[in-house]
Amino acid sequence: ADAPWRLEAGLDTIPLLFLIREANLQPPAIGPWRMQGLQIEQVLPDGNWHTLRRFTASELPDVAPDGTIQTDFWAFRTRIPVAQLANVDLERRGETVNLCIVFEGEFPPDVPSIHTVYRHLEIDLAREPLPLRQIAGSSEPRCWFYGDTHYHSAFTNDIWEFGNPVRDARDAGMAIGLDWLVITDHSCDLDERDDG
Repeated sequence: ADAPWRLEAGLDTIPLLFLIREANLQPPAIGPWRMQGLQIEQVLPDGNWHTLRRFTASELPDVAPDGTIQTDFWAFRTRIPVAQLANVDLERRGETVNLCIVFEGEFPPDVPSIHTVYRHLEIDLAREPLPLRQIAGSSEPRCWFYGDTHYHSAFTNDIWEFGNPVRDARDAGMAIGLDWLVITDHSCDLDERDDG
């Protein structure tokens, strides 16, 4: 599970991305993963959880009715409106939101019991935009642009590392407040690309 570490001031939805690499491995490997459901929970300061979204296997793309994922590199994206968050002062912002992503599934037939995998994410809801984006009160064009000079997309997918789909990286970068990304994929992976 992935989310931007920061949500730029003025934006009202948090982009979320869910990935399962090698989701449909066949025996003798442990697989394929059979998805039962996916939940997005907000962890509140008192330790309780506030349910934001739940997805059954039938609601998820590229998932068969029995929960078997149909692609090798499974990706699913959604957005959570900031207005759905509990205990967040939308007028003030400047708070950190703690999310817990809950994957439920199994590895039949070798491991037939339900497994639950938890991933925790923190997102800072920025009160102010990144500095120098625009000089206050000025009609001058922008003179400062934020970016990332080293990003691997899903076209880098090897034994060492893998990246996110380009569209999702763009959405996360915009949520953070970036203006540009430089894609630095490994050339050795480009001949076995997965456009999913």
